[in-house]
This record gives sequence, structure tokens and C-alpha cells, in this order.
Amino acid sequence: MAKTKKEFVSILAMRMGATEKTASEWVNAYTETMVDIFKTGEGVTIDGFGDFYCEGRI
Repeated sequence: MAKTKKEFVSILAMRMGATEKTASEWVNAYTETMVDIFKTGEGVTIDGFGDFYCEGRI
């Protein structure tokens, strides 16, 4: 079963020794940055994890 954003933020906060508020800000900044890149028509490659592209509407 997939984790929700809230669950992901909680796990990230524990792993990084940060508050959930800070971890949520990191997750939001990450996803907003990905969307900004997708809007330019480019993708994002994270070595060892995957290639991300947006096909369709943002």
C-alpha cells in the first residue's frame, strides 16, 4: 500500500531529525520545483532512482 503525503512527511522528519513542519516544507519545495521543471518541457533524472517526465497537463 502506498504512503500518503502525511505519512511520507512523518517518516522524512524522523529520518532527518526535523519537525514535521520542516519536512513538509521540504516536500512541498521538492514537488513545486519538479512541477516548475515539467512546465518547461524538461524532465528530472535522479541517479539510482528514476527519470521523471510529465506527459499531459500540469
